[in-house]
Amino acid sequence: MCKHIDKKLHLLKSTSALLTLAFTSGSLYAVTCNPADSTTVDKVTACISQTHMTKMMQDFQKISDSNPDYTFINFIKKGSKTPPGSRDSGTPGDKASVKYISDYMKSLGYTVTVQSYEVPYSADKIIPILDVTAPTLTSYIPGKDFSSAVFSGSGDITAQIQPVGAIIDAAPPTAPSASGCNAADFANFISGRVALMQRGVCPNRQKVLNAIAAGAVGVITFNYSDENTGNTLLSPDGMTVPVYAYIPYSIGINLYRQALAGPVTVHIKADVLTEIRTTYNVIADSKYGDPGSTVVLGGHYDSIFGAGMLDNASGVVSMMEIAAAMKDTPTVNRLRFGFWGGEELGLYGSDYYVSNLSSADLNKIVYNLDFDVTATKNYVFNISDPAYAIANPSGSISDASLWKSNAVKASALSVGLFKNYMDSVKMPYYFKWSAVDISGSDDDTFIIAGTPIGSLVTGQGSGKTKEDVALFGGTVGPFDVCADTPYVFCDNIDNTDPVVQTKVTKAFAAVTVGLAFDHNIKTSSGQAVYKKGTAITGWTGKHFKP
Repeated sequence: MCKHIDKKLHLLKSTSALLTLAFTSGSLYAVTCNPADSTTVDKVTACISQTHMTKMMQDFQKISDSNPDYTFINFIKKGSKTPPGSRDSGTPGDKASVKYISDYMKSLGYTVTVQSYEVPYSADKIIPILDVTAPTLTSYIPGKDFSSAVFSGSGDITAQIQPVGAIIDAAPPTAPSASGCNAADFANFISGRVALMQRGVCPNRQKVLNAIAAGAVGVITFNYSDENTGNTLLSPDGMTVPVYAYIPYSIGINLYRQALAGPVTVHIKADVLTEIRTTYNVIADSKYGDPGSTVVLGGHYDSIFGAGMLDNASGVVSMMEIAAAMKDTPTVNRLRFGFWGGEELGLYGSDYYVSNLSSADLNKIVYNLDFDVTATKNYVFNISDPAYAIANPSGSISDASLWKSNAVKASALSVGLFKNYMDSVKMPYYFKWSAVDISGSDDDTFIIAGTPIGSLVTGQGSGKTKEDVALFGGTVGPFDVCADTPYVFCDNIDNTDPVVQTKVTKAFAAVTVGLAFDHNIKTSSGQAVYKKGTAITGWTGKHFKP
């Protein structure tokens, strides 16, 4: 997908202009919407239009469709002459997305800055192979049963597998497994074999590097759940062998049990592209509000494995809709919209943004709202609460130990605002967003830097339970089967629900108004305090009254 962008940009520019005209004419909105007076929950939510958001979602789909990604030349679908479209980092679809977002935000009157930076990029050039060749032949399905880790090495090998360290044979595991975390785990490892390890305790990158140092020619790391969740090794440095992670627990534990009973030989074939690419952040500032007290609304615009409509055009469109709803409203605190690149590769965009702020400028950021997946069909409404996540650990490694305690406490403010609004409209919710989940999105960057965070997510991957169905409806099983799923390229617009997106966007809008007109919230000297000097502790949920 590294070609053919210039011919598409004039079309996108025209589309953006039409969207702006439609908005400013008021034709898509009820008469109660006034973007110059979105000062209360009722007023701002009146400006959230499902029709308008659907049009923007369609535009992002067109961007992907118009930009085939030639990285995936070996993934051409039957009946097509070109590889799938994409908005992955460093592709023409990436650049077209940046232009579309920038043009739109400028048309609303925001001051727009585009940052560019380099990121390591990784993608499979072929559909990978994982077969058991002895004692009996078993072929596993790529994408469903296994996938290459981001930044995996390449190779075509046939070798015996060898379990490493203290693998826990329980479903689900009773504790996280440290298998492979220490060099001592490989004391009896035989060079030339494939290391089989279990997820947990330390980063998979650490386990893989230990395995390579011990002479492993391939690595398989299996999950603590029955899900192929994928994994990023964070950097291609030192990754000289194929790495599959995280494969489902049921497959991994079966390989483990077979290996205990006798020799098991596997065939692994992976051809992974790793290179340095340029990608972007789009920063859009409101002309209103105190710049010394800035609320950052952030979400990643990049995709992986295709159009990325659920993950995360949905979140970006929710942000853009709120930006339109509040474009002329004189707020107390300044609103800043950050559209991050490189998230799917390892939170590179938000990390670049935060790490390049001076201490003084970082101190001006009082809150971060993260928009990441807002339109799941088989949805839940999951409020992110860092304090709850810490109190209810999932057992897997996360960044929770790096979160600043003051920011964790102050995140209760957004939790209360979400609850207040959702209670008022009888919108069910729960708190199952774990520390691992938070660590996988851009708000993790902010809370590590000491900024309070808030989010509402609708779910992706597997995990919807009977209890979830009783609360939210839908069906037991995956929230969705397309977002971030390797090799299937099906996270298209029909993988999203506009009604769900509208509800979630209104909830975010309500919280945004609450933060935008809060006279008291302030971060100072690395400690979350009110401007009056009262520490944010024991907050009752009544700080803001819509």
